[in-house]
This record gives sequence, structure tokens and C-alpha cells, in this order.
Amino acid sequence: MACRSKELPKWWVRCYRKKGEIVPAEVLTMTEKEKQEVEALRAENAKLKKQLEDAELRALAYDTMIDVAEEQLGVKIRKKSGTKQSNG
Repeated sequence: MACRSKELPKWWVRCYRKKGEIVPAEVLTMTEKEKQEVEALRAENAKLKKQLEDAELRALAYDTMIDVAEEQLGVKIRKKSGTKQSNG
């Protein structure tokens, strides 16, 4: 069979239909409750994205503030990685 792009999908359907491997697609509909749950999840997702964005911006502001303070005061404020905290 010569393969022309318009005929190829039809050929695959015929081929696999003969083998019994094509299963008809089901049309799924959501109940009103499921629609409300999806909408609630979308709203929660948007809220969490905004909170993450705010937290990342806050962390950047703190880092910048520490950088400026270290530069102006000439004192290291950040702890070195692996340094243990004193108890008391």
C-alpha cells in the first residue's frame, strides 16, 4: 500500500479493527459535584501558586537585605553550611 498521509489513519484503523484491538472510546461526563470539586481544586491550586510566588519573593527580599547588610557592615551574617547551632 502506498502511504499517503490522509490514508494512513484509515489504514491503521482497518488493520487494528481486524485484530479486535480497537476499543470504542467512552464519553465521560462529570456530575455537578465533580464539576464543583474540580473548580475547588483549581481555585486551591491558584491560591497555592500565589502563596508560593509570595514566599519566593519574600525569600529573595531577605537574601537581598542580608547581602546589603553584609556589604555595608562588613560582617558575615549567614552561617556557613554545616555549622552547628549553639545550645543555650
